[in-house]
Amino acid sequence: MILNSLDLLNFKKYTEKSFKFDEGLVGIIGKNGSGKSTIFEAILFALYGELKNKGSKELIRNSSVSEKEPVSVSLEFEFDGLTYKVVREFRGKALSANAKFYKNEELITTGAKEVTNSIVKLVKMSKDAFMHTLFASQKELTSLSNLKPEDRKKIIRKLLGLEKIDAIESMLTEKSRGLKREIDAFREVLLSIDEIVAKERAIKAHNENKTQINATLIEIQL
Repeated sequence: MILNSLDLLNFKKYTEKSFKFDEGLVGIIGKNGSGKSTIFEAILFALYGELKNKGSKELIRNSSVSEKEPVSVSLEFEFDGLTYKVVREFRGKALSANAKFYKNEELITTGAKEVTNSIVKLVKMSKDAFMHTLFASQKELTSLSNLKPEDRKKIIRKLLGLEKIDAIESMLTEKSRGLKREIDAFREVLLSIDEIVAKERAIKAHNENKTQINATLIEIQL
């Protein structure tokens, strides 16, 4: 996944702010409390529709705006050569959630839960996996080591892109087993070299006898 841009409207510390992410390594620098973590939290919210800490929904709207003002986060990113854009909004006093998901500027999914499911299916990474790895702070990285070995292995292999290799390896292994079964089946019905030689001799003798019989029939007819 390559991030292109992030647009925030009344999201926490930001009343209206846009960020562009250039190619290569991007650094976000600022004083404590300047809003660096809010940028990452906005990315998390855009992808999964949840804040880092559950139960803090009421804190998402900028404190300087009225309850009538909407909260919006828009994230554009590239994945497998295609451009995607996710827009999530909170509206009204109750902060009713809505979301839209675009692929190459074409709307493909709407609804908060539906968009989240589409993104998880696309990037093959749940919020927990995202939180334990790409989104994790230095202190939170220890949570990865606390996972069960099998769960930790799955997450790491996802991050390294090894799942596709695993799938191909499994496919090739299954094909190899299938070919072996076919070979074993043919081996049971195929003849050995000695049997083939004996059959060839029998066929040759049969043809010779056939030739002699045909010659005898011709003589009788004459």
